Amino acid sequence: MMNTKEYYSFRTRKDNRPIKESHILALKRNILISNDLHLNPIVVTEDMQVIDGQHRLIAASQLGVPIYYLVDRNFKPKKMITLNKVQLRWSIDNYLNYYIANGTDYYKEVGEVAERYGLTLTCVLLWLFDGRETIQRFKEGKFCKKITEKDIENLNYLEMFKNFTKDRCSNHTSIFKHKALHKALNLLFRCNYFDTESFFRKLNIAPHRFTRRAVWTEYLTDIIEIYNYKRIKQRLMITLDKNKAKISY
Repeated sequence: MMNTKEYYSFRTRKDNRPIKESHILALKRNILISNDLHLNPIVVTEDMQVIDGQHRLIAASQLGVPIYYLVDRNFKPKKMITLNKVQLRWSIDNYLNYYIANGTDYYKEVGEVAERYGLTLTCVLLWLFDGRETIQRFKEGKFCKKITEKDIENLNYLEMFKNFTKDRCSNHTSIFKHKALHKALNLLFRCNYFDTESFFRKLNIAPHRFTRRAVWTEYLTDIIEIYNYKRIKQRLMITLDKNKAKISY
């Protein structure tokens, strides 16, 4: 294995995958946290064409750090496809197992909640703290939110909702794996205007069947429709603005 800062020595191939700027940014962030490029060298042909690792090369060049590389002297064009296809990205469950194995209690607690309520880790994190930055912090080992009584209360409401709607949903299992539904429910259960116990009473009598929706705002509309069923006073209203929703009377 060799290394260099002479980035101009390398050549790209037109038949490689398109460059993704978001991936370069993610790599640069990881390199700044812990530069492990020596553990994952790029692969080049004898004439320095990059067949695996073009994003790592660009990230290294932009940060001005050495790039490590191996020369494949038996290169065949289709090998490039194989190299890229066999690389598996870590799933969020892989990160969970890693941090639990290294004694991180916050991660153990999240894993126990996911198992107890039969939820994916992504959905659990959405319930604990809605935001993409949470997933990134989780992967970086920086997640340190203590699960509160309010979190458990809302997850118990979710379990109740799941049981209430079991016979009213077509494709019930699929719907409850849909992150969009969890986003809508989480927003409502945390809303001061939303009377959860009143909602469950309406859930018993409202002539409504749940179906899978494309986006969370459609689930939100469905749930509000049930909440407002035969309600004269304090009917809830939704005001949508791009990817945000405001709930009021």
